[in-house]
Amino acid sequence: MRPIVRAMRMIWRFLLPLAPWFAFGADPALILPDWLNATPEARDVARTATDAEVDLAFVVSLAPAAVISHYQQQALKAGVQFQTNFDGIGETISASTEGISCIVRVAEVDNGSRVRTSCARRMKAPPRSEALPASWAAPVAADPSVLSPIQTTRPQPAPPLSLAEAKSDLEAIESEITAAQKTDAQYSGGLTKALSTARIATLRQTQAILEQRLLSIKAGASVHALSPSDREKLADVERDIASTREKISLQEVEVTKYIGGLTQAMSFATLETLRQTLSMLEQRRILLKYPMP
Repeated sequence: MRPIVRAMRMIWRFLLPLAPWFAFGADPALILPDWLNATPEARDVARTATDAEVDLAFVVSLAPAAVISHYQQQALKAGVQFQTNFDGIGETISASTEGISCIVRVAEVDNGSRVRTSCARRMKAPPRSEALPASWAAPVAADPSVLSPIQTTRPQPAPPLSLAEAKSDLEAIESEITAAQKTDAQYSGGLTKALSTARIATLRQTQAILEQRLLSIKAGASVHALSPSDREKLADVERDIASTREKISLQEVEVTKYIGGLTQAMSFATLETLRQTLSMLEQRRILLKYPMP
């Protein structure tokens, strides 16, 4: 036993001076930028943070437009460039600063808004493409007297995907599942119930796809850039999503015009058909937006 104890003491004497180096080498937990902190009226605040990402979720008694305006003003005061858009699911604010990509998603709830903010460290972009040797280039003319070296480049590498954006999309799908389940509980059977159940199944499948994509991004899986044709397809799908949402809003007003009877039943069936179409379009958007090799 004595030789073992003596050896352990020697190892400890060697490692003890190195302890500060190990401590300082660890990455600290990621901190949310000041301009993205929760509003003073926030409630049900939930915050999680690791060395790679930080999430903040809360509910506030403000309309979505007021919340968006608040964050826009905070970003302007902080001198942060941002972009506000509608991605087919909800209003978002995206910004990148100091090696961090952030996205804020605001969804309307009863008497207020639900806010989800996600930030993640930006992945390092792959090295820039280099010109191929001139000897690799193909000649452009058959006459040897006019042949000249041609510099060609490899295809541009794929830009890194935003982990925060993927998590935000997943949060939006989960919110739609919750809303769809509440609506489904109001139906007792028939065609409307069947359409509602199919919609939930589609949303859950989309949720599983996004979770798989998210795990792949965290694991550092290679991501392929969208081709021009795929970018056009994605833009078309997003336009279809916006159009379908408008039709749903109109149909929700239409069903309130009837009380019972076949006409109301058909109106509800039309509404659920539009919602099912929307869920399928959202799944198509996710598949196009997050391609895998």
